[in-house]
Amino acid sequence: MILDTSFLLDVRHRDAEAMACAQEIEMGPEQVRVSAITLAELQAGVPRSHEPLDEHTAIVEVTASKEVVPVTRSIALRGGRLYGELQNEGQSVGLDDCLIAATALEFEEPVLTRNTEHFERFEGVLVRTY
Repeated sequence: MILDTSFLLDVRHRDAEAMACAQEIEMGPEQVRVSAITLAELQAGVPRSHEPLDEHTAIVEVTASKEVVPVTRSIALRGGRLYGELQNEGQSVGLDDCLIAATALEFEEPVLTRNTEHFERFEGVLVRTY
């Protein structure tokens, strides 16, 4: 399962639904992964925080037990293609979401997110929410 940024932020902020889902995931058999893009998105919030050191520490803690998936050549190519296809269709989409979706497609795993509309538009990407 690929954990999206929204899920990790909700866990970071102790959202009850996210925490219950996180607990369920920890006890389950599924492999849990985080895209390197998600790490970058999380880290982007550190300088904007009133407590940057605390925010950085929290990000490290919430991602420490997860496998971090780098943006490989294959993921980059697939993500770029997804981005171009959606742009051609007139859809406003972020390259970051395209790369996370490409990661999910690469591993044939669902994306766990609260932002379902961000990922449901990618054909073949399974989306789980909480």
